[in-house]
Amino acid sequence: MARNDRELARMGRLNCGVTTAAEMARKARICPKVFRSALRRAAFSWHMHNDRWTVPTGSGQQRDMQGVLDKIVCRAPAVTPDRLSRRNDRDETWVIDQCDLLLGCKAWRQHRFAFLRGDVGANGRSASLPVDAFYQELSLVIEYNELQHSYEVPFWDRKQTISGLSRGEQRRRYDERRRTVLPVHGVNLLVIDVEELDQDGRGKLQRTEKSRQAIEARLLGYIS
Repeated sequence: MARNDRELARMGRLNCGVTTAAEMARKARICPKVFRSALRRAAFSWHMHNDRWTVPTGSGQQRDMQGVLDKIVCRAPAVTPDRLSRRNDRDETWVIDQCDLLLGCKAWRQHRFAFLRGDVGANGRSASLPVDAFYQELSLVIEYNELQHSYEVPFWDRKQTISGLSRGEQRRRYDERRRTVLPVHGVNLLVIDVEELDQDGRGKLQRTEKSRQAIEARLLGYIS
C-alpha cells in the first residue's frame, strides 16, 4: 500500500474528510487537467506514480498541493477594477468569460507574445500583437471574431494604418499572422466566430444558453 493510501486509511478511521485535485482546482477556477499536470511535475516524494490525487483534508499533502495551485493562480496578471469596468460590457469579454468557466482556467486577456508582431511602421519599429485570451497551461489562444473579421465595415476598414494598409486589410493580415505564427511556437489557436453563436437579425451576439452551448462544443477537446 502506498504511503498516501496508508495515510488516507488512517485519516478515514478518524472520520476526517478528504479532498481531490479536481475539487481544489475547480474552487480556484483552474483547469483540473492543468493542475494535475503541475502536480506531476512537482514530483512529491509522498505521491506514487499513477496514484489518484486524493489526500486528507488539512494534511501536509494538501498543503503541498495548495502551494502548487497558488503558483498557477498567481501567474495570471491582475486585472484592475478600472480596466475591468472598461471591458466588462463587451461581447468579447462575455465570450471569454464563458471559456474561463468551461475550461476552469483564467485567461491572460489581451496577452502579447514577443514573437507575434505587427507590421513595421515609419519609425522602423513594430508592436507586438495582442490576443484575446491566452491559457498558458493549455498552450491555447482563443480569438473571438466579430462580424468585421468576415465582412467589410466601410467607415472603419478604409482608414489607413501606419503601414499604409487599410484597417480591413491589416486586420485580415494580422488574423492570418496569428494563424501561422502561433502554432510554430507551440501555441494552439482556436477561433470562435460570432456566426457560430446565437445572433439577432443584425448579427449582434445574443448572450443566451444557445451561445454558451456552442462555445462549449468548440472547447470539448480542452475540457477535462
